[in-house]
This record gives sequence, C-alpha cells and structure tokens, in this order.
Amino acid sequence: MEHFENRCRLLALEKGLPHDRLRKWMIINETADPAAVDLASRYGIHLSHPTQLRLFLNLFGLEELEREPEPARSPGPEATRPGKTLEYELVLPIKADSEVVAARVAEEVAAFAAVDADTVDRIKMAIIEACINAFEHSASESGKVRLRYLLSPDKIELFVQDDGKGFRRGRRRRSRRRIGDGD
Repeated sequence: MEHFENRCRLLALEKGLPHDRLRKWMIINETADPAAVDLASRYGIHLSHPTQLRLFLNLFGLEELEREPEPARSPGPEATRPGKTLEYELVLPIKADSEVVAARVAEEVAAFAAVDADTVDRIKMAIIEACINAFEHSASESGKVRLRYLLSPDKIELFVQDDGKGFRRGRRRRSRRRIGDGD
C-alpha cells in the first residue's frame, strides 16, 4: 500500500495534479489483510477485486477484462435428477470484499447448472448488491450474513439473510432478501 501511495504521489507531482483531485483505485486478486485495508483507507485508496471490475464493466456494456475462457460444464448427476433440489449454504463475516466470495459461489453454482454467462453476471451483480446492503444496513450483532443457494432443475434461488435490526428503531427483526430466479 505504501509503495502504491508513493507512486501515486510521484505521478501527481509529475503531472501537476492537486492532491485533492487524485483518486486512487487498486485492483487486488486476493483478499487484503486488515492492516492493508486500514492503510488503504488512511491513504484514500479504493480497493476492488477483478470480479467487481468485470461486473462494473458489464453493467455499463463495456468490454470485459481479458480472462482465460472457462471450460463449459455440464450439470452434475445430482442436478439432473427430476425434482431434485440441491442446497448450498454460506456464512460470511461482515468484512470488506466478502461479497466477492458470495458472488464467486453463485458463479460456481450457476456454472454447475449450465446457466448462460449473461444470467450468471446478473446473478452475481444482484448477490453483491444484496450482500453490501446487508453489510451496511443490518447492524448485526453477530457480524455475519447467511446465504442459501437452491438449485433445482428449473430455477436457481438465492437468499441473503442477516439478523440485524433493519430500518425500524427499537425492534429486532430478521431480514430476508430473495434474489430473483435464474434460468
């Protein structure tokens, strides 16, 4: 982080850019450790994962970052049984970039069901938004968000649940958000 910050300062000096006009954004492949996140915050550096960048670019119809094409998968034997529903559960800590883990799991579940790439991107964007909302607004005492991914032969259902207080003061409630059906 310090090296990146120093390079940004040098660039700003070289280009004659006022410090308050400089916006710093770092794309990182791995989850940053808490000390790095603190430093990034102190230096005003925005952190993102390549998945977030791809979703952002897709949202605006811009070209994706180049990435290795993933081999096509066929549905596993469990998913092809008539009437059989598979359930996956995930518990996330309310921490920066945890939503990327939820999106990646959704991507894997959708790939297992042989869902098309556009639908997968929409599912990932929805799950990221739902997780970020739960992280920012739940005021959860447990510091966790639970996700359920239900995969049946005709649909994918995704649920994001927190045990926070929600928007009503003084009353505890369990919020539950359902993310639309996939193909």
